[in-house]
Amino acid sequence: MATTLTPAITPTTAAVGAVVGGVDLHHALDDATAALLRDALHEHSVLFFHDQDLSEDEQVAFASSFGTVGQYPLTRMFGGTARTSTIEDTAESPPDADGWHTDVTWVAEPPAYAGSVHPYAMSMTISAGLSPKPNRS
Repeated sequence: MATTLTPAITPTTAAVGAVVGGVDLHHALDDATAALLRDALHEHSVLFFHDQDLSEDEQVAFASSFGTVGQYPLTRMFGGTARTSTIEDTAESPPDADGWHTDVTWVAEPPAYAGSVHPYAMSMTISAGLSPKPNRS
């Protein structure tokens, strides 16, 4: 069931970024809210959603509000089916900056958006501008 809310969008700086409040990303967004968030993303380039502890399915559902959710090309190349990835940053498993990037600018048609979830802060970050023409299908 779609949730109708009026998000509060607060710029973080004059140049880039905004914090979005008043939206529960655990539920599907209605068309008006999704459009408002897309417009805010295009205006601010990065949106921050605090206190959103989302499951993988909820992350994919929310990302679908911005267009077709792609699969990381190397996952697909090696026969994987996962739509999300986990980057671990611990002493035993430091992040591999050379093995994974959200922008995948090296593909013929890079994604319009990239997202990341920061579990310690329970926030989600979405950034725009990876492709000149967002795929909003």
